[in-house]
Amino acid sequence: MKTRIITAAVLVPILILILLVLDKVVASLVLGALLAIASYELLYRTKLVRHPRLVIYSSAMAFAIAMWSYADAVHAYFVLLLLVYFALLFAEMMMDHVKVHIEMIALCYVSGFVVPFLLSSLIRILAMTTGRYVILIPFVVAFMSDAGAYFVGLKFGRHKLAPVVSPNKTIEGALGGLAAGILAMLLYAFILDVPLKFDVSYGA
Repeated sequence: MKTRIITAAVLVPILILILLVLDKVVASLVLGALLAIASYELLYRTKLVRHPRLVIYSSAMAFAIAMWSYADAVHAYFVLLLLVYFALLFAEMMMDHVKVHIEMIALCYVSGFVVPFLLSSLIRILAMTTGRYVILIPFVVAFMSDAGAYFVGLKFGRHKLAPVVSPNKTIEGALGGLAAGILAMLLYAFILDVPLKFDVSYGA
């Protein structure tokens, strides 16, 4: 509990600063740098892939995807970027197939392309006309459902949800998280609707 509170107290203000205060290009550069660091940590620090060039290619690709998302570039450039990245990965495997295995290539694909592409959706949302407001939706749902699941599970949790996967998770906690996420989203929708005059669909 203490660790969660400290982490939230540090990271949430930083996240809000990046997404809601900084200029879009600066926010994209910061998120791109974070994606590149995350790719490096996923591969090198975990010792899943210790091949320096593969790690560099993946980190550079993660940053490039963030910049592509900001620029709203045509899809042809994205496809070209992917082709160059995949060519570099497979060239490394062909040059040294004893040390570079297909599993390493797959991990690089995940850390350099799949995860950055999904997370860079934050940048693509930020580029929308109402992006500053829309981008808060996943965080409202995620943070509040997590908090609801934790506190309800702590207070009322009796029935294990998935004891093998996560021993502390309970059915009551899961239901509490679902309820908290819905209530928080309805409250956020009300704020968008009444004070800010957005056209909000409460059902959706």
